[in-house]
Amino acid sequence: NPLLVYMEPYASSTRELVTEFLEYQPKRAKIEVIEATALLAGIIVDTKSFSLRTGSRTFDAASYLRAHGADTILVQKFLKESIDTYKKRSKLIESVVFYRDGIAIAKGSELEVNDQVI
Repeated sequence: NPLLVYMEPYASSTRELVTEFLEYQPKRAKIEVIEATALLAGIIVDTKSFSLRTGSRTFDAASYLRAHGADTILVQKFLKESIDTYKKRSKLIESVVFYRDGIAIAKGSELEVNDQVI
């Protein structure tokens, strides 16, 4: 029994719809940069860099995300990452232990060099 069903056949992606929900919330919670970046990355992937299934609403959503800090350089970095690197990074993130004052510590393999994770 869903509280809301929202189907929009002209939307490019689920991320576009989620962005519209965020944009039109009466109490606008601050969207984090990483959240805006992830939503923009999803739109870029689903539209094949804005070449398929795009409309003015797609660009409006992208504009909203950019205005809220979406990082296009980080999007490109995400999209260039190999599956192996992605798996290693995910495993490293899973090992995170939160320390006091919001400090996060992750322990990787002893012989493995890890670039900046996020």
